[in-house]
Amino acid sequence: MSAGRSGSSPTMRGSAAAASSHCDAVAPGARVVAPPLWFMTALDRLVLRGRPRATLLLTTALQRLGEQGDPGPANELLGAPATTLSKWCAAQPSSAR
Repeated sequence: MSAGRSGSSPTMRGSAAAASSHCDAVAPGARVVAPPLWFMTALDRLVLRGRPRATLLLTTALQRLGEQGDPGPANELLGAPATTLSKWCAAQPSSAR
């Protein structure tokens, strides 16, 4: 998702950066496009008849609140992550190779 306005959640900018990193690794040259949330909300009301409404509401909430989760319980159950996004992306096969 794109951080359309100043003051947007860093989580959302991080999501767009993560998607871009993944695309760079598996499909070099592919573009990640994240239309502004206000535009998608207007498009939903005018053309899409509410189909993406639940996703838009969730995205709006995440932009306002950021990620509030505690990784502790998941880390206890599954173990702490052993890799980073950068390492994982580097290990993915590229469709351009």
